[in-house]
Amino acid sequence: MESSALIDAHCHLNLFEDPKTIIREAMNAGVKALICSGDSAKDCLACLDLADAKTVFATIGIGPDFAKEDFSFIDKLEQLARQNDGKVVGIGEIGLDAKVESTSGAQVQEAAFAKQIEIANSLRLPIVIHSRNRLERVMAILEEHKPYKAMFHFFEGTASQAKELAEKGYYISIPARLNSERKKIIRTISISSIVVETDSPVAGKSPVEIVGLVDEIAKIRNVDKEAVASGIAQNIRNLFNI
Repeated sequence: MESSALIDAHCHLNLFEDPKTIIREAMNAGVKALICSGDSAKDCLACLDLADAKTVFATIGIGPDFAKEDFSFIDKLEQLARQNDGKVVGIGEIGLDAKVESTSGAQVQEAAFAKQIEIANSLRLPIVIHSRNRLERVMAILEEHKPYKAMFHFFEGTASQAKELAEKGYYISIPARLNSERKKIIRTISISSIVVETDSPVAGKSPVEIVGLVDEIAKIRNVDKEAVASGIAQNIRNLFNI
């Protein structure tokens, strides 16, 4: 498989004990680029420190877990993105999460989400969406605020929902944790709407898992794995303009 055709669209390099070793291992395995995603003020700054605008890029945003405690940091996102042009390639991960509504509050989550979509639009940057058990509400907010581009991180919806979102021009991110519904999504929507991620170390173990994930997608679709890898990598490059 061509090394130029493997990209992890979403990981948390800053959460590894030794990020530089993880990056090196990924590169040695043929992973060409990594997108380090922040969802708290602390993690956003850590991702920026790791980004080099060559092989490691950053998305910065305040996710639902930190919507309440880090809300004021949202005002700094536009300046940070402009100061780190080339390193910052998106706003995220941002969105809604039913699991943490008791601590962050549904209204605060929605306010943070909407505000960051507007910031992303002003910067002409894509958003990376976190949506846990709130997909319908997320879709409603997107209809209202019309993001420039969007990727549904670690997609947990149905194949029919994925198809609806793909038809709207959004990207569906498939994690290296395949289940029956995700396999159905892979068979249902066009490769042109699929991106891949590990969400490591939160869900996956390492960005290296991208290699096996792309192989599995090729098998599910019964097509050449290099073509699948190249097509998905191009989607990620188009999404983040890298």
